[in-house]
Amino acid sequence: MMKKRLWAVLLAAMVFSTALTGCSGKEPAGNYAAPAALTESEKKLLKLVGARENCIFDFEATEQVDTLRFFAYQLVDGEWVRKAELGGFYGMADAQERVRVSKGRFALLFETIPEGVTISVGTSDGSGVTGATFQPAPFEAPTEGGMTATETLWEKKALEGTGEIPLVIQIIGENTYRTCSVDDFWDPAERLVQSDYLGVYALTMSFEEQPQ
Repeated sequence: MMKKRLWAVLLAAMVFSTALTGCSGKEPAGNYAAPAALTESEKKLLKLVGARENCIFDFEATEQVDTLRFFAYQLVDGEWVRKAELGGFYGMADAQERVRVSKGRFALLFETIPEGVTISVGTSDGSGVTGATFQPAPFEAPTEGGMTATETLWEKKALEGTGEIPLVIQIIGENTYRTCSVDDFWDPAERLVQSDYLGVYALTMSFEEQPQ
């Protein structure tokens, strides 16, 4: 528990401090999520507390967006079943409600997704960090132990339309693991449906536009 709290404090600090420097003032062409460009000092801190480097992401949003939402899924009989909405980050306007905030950073903290997920979101205007913890998540967790493999978003990904961006796929298996990527979220049957997988889970995000 103490280790998780240390992770959460460290990740929240990284979200806040780096989000402050991430605003270029240029309006993005669309809605994106991408692995965060961490400094060497940040990488060393993450290594020190045993946290993943690939659990921190940058985002950009158009001025129409006012909410970020995060979702958790479990693969059941070859189909994704949404198990939880992991909260919504509201307030993409600045503190004075004058300008839409277009950039920021978020961090996902977890060991295994069924055990729970902590999310921290910070915006580039420095108005603060919003955090939410969901533990335990409402999943059908494997009743026996196994190997855990986690794949995360590794390149900048644009959101087309009103869909979702897959951020994490996590596999709990017996002894084997087959190569996959977050893109397999869209076609899980090819690589993610295996007889020796005890559980397959995913985290995604979406950008929600303000009502017209």
